[in-house]
Order: sequence, then C-alpha cells, then structure tokens
Amino acid sequence: MNRQTSRAGEMWKVSHWFGERDRVNGGFVSDVLLDRMVARGMSSAIVMRAAGGFGPARVLRSDDLLTLSEDPSVVVTAIDDGSRIDDWLIEARTLQGRGMITVERCRPMSAAIADPADDWEWKLSVFLGRGPAGYVDVVRTLHEHGIAGASALLGVDGVVAGTRHRAGMLSRNRQVPSLVLAVGDQQRMVAAREDLSRIVRGVELTVERVRVCRRDGVELSEPDQPGDTRWRRLTTYTSEAQLHAGVPVHRAIVQGLRAAGLTGATVLRGLWGFHGDHEPHGDRLWQLGRRVPVVTTTVDTPDRIDRAYELVAELTSDRGLVTVENVPEVFFPGADAG
Repeated sequence: MNRQTSRAGEMWKVSHWFGERDRVNGGFVSDVLLDRMVARGMSSAIVMRAAGGFGPARVLRSDDLLTLSEDPSVVVTAIDDGSRIDDWLIEARTLQGRGMITVERCRPMSAAIADPADDWEWKLSVFLGRGPAGYVDVVRTLHEHGIAGASALLGVDGVVAGTRHRAGMLSRNRQVPSLVLAVGDQQRMVAAREDLSRIVRGVELTVERVRVCRRDGVELSEPDQPGDTRWRRLTTYTSEAQLHAGVPVHRAIVQGLRAAGLTGATVLRGLWGFHGDHEPHGDRLWQLGRRVPVVTTTVDTPDRIDRAYELVAELTSDRGLVTVENVPEVFFPGADAG
C-alpha cells in the first residue's frame, strides 16, 4: 500500500532521536531539521535536550556532574498532516545519519470523541510557549479534571503556530516552545477540552491511544497489548526526587534497560507536572532537592518491552506512572535495521 495514500488526511507525529553534536551539511542536525521543518510549513515542532539515556551504539549519556556527557541526546518532535509527514520522512532520513526516527498516528483533540467501549486511555500533546497562560495553567487544569498525569517538558528550539522560536542566553525565552504530555481517561480528557481551549488559543492539541499499566504501585493493565506492530513504547513518569536504593529512579531504569540489552532509552527532565493524586510540582526557591517530573522512554520490540516492563515495575513499586503504546513505524538511519 502506498504510505502517502494511507496517511493522507490524518495527523501524525514524527520524533527524531540522536546526539546533540551530530552534524550534516556543515550544521548541527537539530538546526538543519528545524530549518527544513520551517521551510516545509510545519506548524508544531520542538527540540528537547535529554538529561540522560543511551542509543543503539550503547553509549551511556548523563548530566551527572561526575560523568558529564559532551554529546547529550536530543529529541526533535513534530506533528503535522500525514501527507506532509510522508514527504518529510523522505528528506529527513537523508539528514539524520544515526539514532532513531519514530512515526505515530494522532488525532486533533477538537475532533476526538470518547468511546465508552474503548478501554484505552489517551495521551495528550500540547505545544505552547513558556509565557503566561502556559504550561503551569495547562497542568493545573488537567489536574483539576482528574487526569492520571501530566509533565511539561522544556524546549530549546522549535515551532509554535507556524513560527520558530529559539532559546537565547540573554533572552527571557517566553515564546520558546514547551511540550505538555498528559495521560488519562478519554471521558476526562474530553471534559477538560473546553477549559484547555480557553487557555491555549491557536495551538494544536492532539491525542493518541495509550495504555496505563501502573499507577503508584497499582497494577492496572498488562503491558502486552493487542495490535499488529513490530514496535512498542514504554514510558515511565517519575520525579527527580524519587529514589531506588539511593539512586534516582530514572537513572536506575536507564542502567537496567542498558544492561538488559534494550535498543535505547531517553530521559527528559520536566519543568512542572504531577502523576496520580499528587499535587503539581516543580523546582521552587529554597527547597532541598529537585522535585521536577522526569519522563523516561524506551522503544523496542514487543518481547523486549515485556521484559523491560518487569524491570520498571520493580523500580516503581510504590510511585510512578507507567504506560505502553504501539508505534507503527521505526527507522534507524545509517543502519540496516528499519
């Protein structure tokens, strides 16, 4: 089947995972990707600098001061119409020489209808700036509506409503993109839609199907989900202050996944967020220790994700939100695997 025909008229999310120092055509890959996204008229995109993880090359990256990486991981995510994403992938795979590219289906939240017979939850993505009526208001609103969890992730570059904004050393960076990821019940998401639309105007909100497997130590669903797919994503939402044997949980997860032979993992540190019944939180003045949310993601084959889930379940025995979702397409630029 022609992929462009099959994706036309739908919304799709494409994410690029690679090293910050990767270069192409005389520039950094992240800069070149954003330049080309703007030229193609993509309306929503964000560049996020990871706090840790590893890729197919098995190199462990961390922002720990004792093992500071000179080449941290970067994630570039964009959402657009399927036909434009098809054209984009043809070019993008020539620009990114290593790492991973994932492609996932999503829907505009404005047109999404909750199905009482569908027991999958939704993952909401909101691209917006850091200024007033930004991520704090979005996260608060989601918490008030009883959503299972939400994390606001900081961008260093990106596109919001078709305009590019890049972070600068001497700027307040109020328009630089942030990305709010939220997971919750379909009916609760629909109930929050009107309030969210009043907070963020002119910004595309999209939803994807996801399964919540664990929430604060309670097993809610099996990770082995139906669906004819070669790839699955396992995501763990925790806090920077959450420890396991004296080590931050997200670092213990990355170390465990790497030892278990997973293809890769990426840690994104958030600005503000919550999961479960806990109040929204983030860094504040005069507090001891960091309490920012942390999102740890790994994409691999279903059997490997099942094994990874056993590790994650042990490390989040009392706190944390764990989800699994199908990923239709995964590419490894520069490698034979695809």
